[in-house]
This record gives sequence, C-alpha cells and structure tokens, in this order.
Amino acid sequence: MNIFQTYTKACIKMCKEAKEIQKTWNPQEGDCFKAHWYDEGNPSGILIVIDDFEVGLNADKEKDIWLPRQNQLQNFLIPDYFDCSVGVMLGLMQEWEKEDNKNYNNKYLSLFTDIECLLLVFVMKIKYNKLWNNNKNRWEKI
Repeated sequence: MNIFQTYTKACIKMCKEAKEIQKTWNPQEGDCFKAHWYDEGNPSGILIVIDDFEVGLNADKEKDIWLPRQNQLQNFLIPDYFDCSVGVMLGLMQEWEKEDNKNYNNKYLSLFTDIECLLLVFVMKIKYNKLWNNNKNRWEKI
C-alpha cells in the first residue's frame, strides 16, 4: 500500500456518511482512517495504521472515519457474488456503466475521480440500494 495515499475531501465525506460500511469497521493493521484528532491543516488528514500498537492507541470507531481500500470494499460483495475477483468486479462495473449511460448519459459515474470513491459508490448501490446525492452530500435510497 502507498503510505502517502490520499483521499479527496468529497470521498472522505462519502465514507463518513456510508453508515452501513462504517459500522462494520474492525480496525486492523494497515487500515486508512481520518482520525478525529488529526490536524485539519494537514493536506491529507489521513493516518495509516502501521502496527497493532497504533491500532489500539489511535483508532476510535465512534469518532474516526474509516477509509476502506479497494480489497476491503470488494469483500462487501463476496456474500452476494461468491467469486468477487477483479475480473468479476470489472464485469459488474461494466454493466453498471451501461446502465449509467442509458439513464444518466454517463454523468453520474463521471462525478467520481478516484477508484476507492467509485468502488464505494458501487458497493453502496449493489449492497444497500443507495446512490450518492452530490448536491445534498448524502446517500439516498433508490
């Protein structure tokens, strides 16, 4: 994992509002999260958990915002799609792109500029039947 990985402010907000995802977080070594105490002036505002000691010391499930990685987001789909390999995931996303093109002229998916953010939107749609409303900054049932 790239230690200097950053998430956009929009993606952090989306992660925070994805309550269904946040409540499943069990802090593990290597997790990314925005710590509630972290200096807002820092460009990324992200703490990368390095070892078990730091997990116990710093991660607060009630106050911190978990920023799941691609593989963690894929795991949300495993109960529904037994083989959730990258190939299967890309196939599902390709179908979603066709749907987006038909319903939104590719305007919805183009809102998301990083892969974690796009995968979060995908998981929320498939798993929880919700889409991100960019104007209201919240997840809404579809």
